[in-house]
Order: sequence, then C-alpha cells, then structure tokens
Amino acid sequence: MDCEGTVSRGCSIESNRIFILPVTFITPFKRNKMNEKNLEQEIRKALSAVMHPEVDLSLVDLGIIKDISVNGGTVSITLAFPFPGIPIRDYLIGIVREPVEKLGAEAEINVTTMSEEELKKFFAMEQDNWKGGM
Repeated sequence: MDCEGTVSRGCSIESNRIFILPVTFITPFKRNKMNEKNLEQEIRKALSAVMHPEVDLSLVDLGIIKDISVNGGTVSITLAFPFPGIPIRDYLIGIVREPVEKLGAEAEINVTTMSEEELKKFFAMEQDNWKGGM
C-alpha cells in the first residue's frame, strides 16, 4: 500500500511499515425543531432584557423588536424604527445582535419603519418613560 500523499487521510509510515489509522469524522450539531424552539425561547428571553438607551423600557416593550424567527442556526429579527435615519440605528442593531451571537446563533437583522399606530404607542411610551442619555 502506498501512503504517499495520504497522510492527512489516516496513513502513517514508520520504519518502512504502513499503518492505517482510524479516522473519526465529527458531524456538526444539527438543530432539530425542538432545538430551534429552545433557541427561540432563549433568544426571546435575552432580547426582552435589551433596554433602549434613552427610554426606560426594553426594545421589545417599545415595539422596536417586531419579529423573531429561527431557521437552523440563523435568527431573523425585524426591527421597526420610529422613522428612517434614526441616529442610534447602528447602536440599536449592535445591542440586538450581541445577545443572539452570544447564544451561538447568527443574527440576520431586517429594518423597517413603524406604522402610524405603532408610532403612536411608541411615542406615548417614550414620553412616559424618558430617561435621557446617549
């Protein structure tokens, strides 16, 4: 048996002897529906603790985190901002992405603008819970 060029496949040459070494293949962990459900619950719990920097409420409570869905190891999150060009847009995306990635998932962030009804609720909550900052 010739081992030339096959060392990476489990061959070893030692003192003119050829040894075939067992090779173990590690298959990546595959998420099943149950694992996805658990991941989604963990993600929702983590994101419910993400607070707005200027309003004393979470992004979930304010309606900024609008939708969360899990597909395999990817978590799609839709953020609804009160208006386009919000100055803290990148900051908010970052604080949403961080806990998702800490849980070992990939964050896919989609951005939209709040509807009139969502905007009215947001502004009422903002006014009642404003703490200033940033």
